[in-house]
Amino acid sequence: MTVVAMSSDMHLDLNRVEIEPFIQQQVQWFTEKRVDLFLIAGDIFNDFTKTLNYLHQLRMAMPTLTAKFVAGNHDMLRHVTFEELESPVTGAYLHNQFYDVPETNWRVVGNNGWYDYGFAANLNRAPETFEHWKRAYWVDGQINQALTDEERMQLALKQSEQLFKKAKQADKHIIFLTHFVPEIAYIRFTDDDRFWNMANGFLGSPKMGQLIHQYQVEAVQFGHIHDAGTPRQINGTWYFNQAVGVSRGKQQEWHADSYFQAWQQKVMRIGLNDDKMWQIGLDETKKYLIL
Repeated sequence: MTVVAMSSDMHLDLNRVEIEPFIQQQVQWFTEKRVDLFLIAGDIFNDFTKTLNYLHQLRMAMPTLTAKFVAGNHDMLRHVTFEELESPVTGAYLHNQFYDVPETNWRVVGNNGWYDYGFAANLNRAPETFEHWKRAYWVDGQINQALTDEERMQLALKQSEQLFKKAKQADKHIIFLTHFVPEIAYIRFTDDDRFWNMANGFLGSPKMGQLIHQYQVEAVQFGHIHDAGTPRQINGTWYFNQAVGVSRGKQQEWHADSYFQAWQQKVMRIGLNDDKMWQIGLDETKKYLIL
């Protein structure tokens, strides 16, 4: 059985993590848990160069581990262009790429994802209103891009659909790795017109969830929101969000004696056989067949 570890939104800089000791702890954990593949659904650093350096250091520290990631909005904030984000800058970067898990019939399909304000359609705001709000209040206002948000989401949908089609044609089971929220069930709505409901528009798109359902994708790993809870099955697809989040100042999103303990509490392991998926519990002997 191939063992896969899943993590997201580690925010190593915001959590003020000492990188080398943390990687040493991770390598020991991966070795003890016999992890073969490490999937990260974005938001590693607020700097794409630092994200790439972390992946390089991890690869050097544990050459037997395969690590793949997609970029989150925080990774996109510094030292990367839109054109670079759309290109295969390194073998670990899985945006608009796929990875066939050896000795299984599983394929990991990657796409960073984006948003089109669809999760805030209940507010009945014009796109220009969201664009203005984003520049004024949302961290993504720092990100330069050649497309509008709606155009960028359409590109993500087109890229994902092409890879889903290829996977189905190859008779592969799919794990979809993306950063932004792909399913409306994770969005919190209120009955009033609260100011911060605008933020829902920047979390993802319901169109991605519709595409996932259309192609009967078996499993999805995503991030972006830091309180998604336990894995859940929606329309036949298993959704995993293993976001660590931030514990600093007013943002107390994890509670543990150390960052590594917090990461351990959030990381998920699954096992892949040829056509089956197992969730591996904290007790090594407990494996739950989910697909």
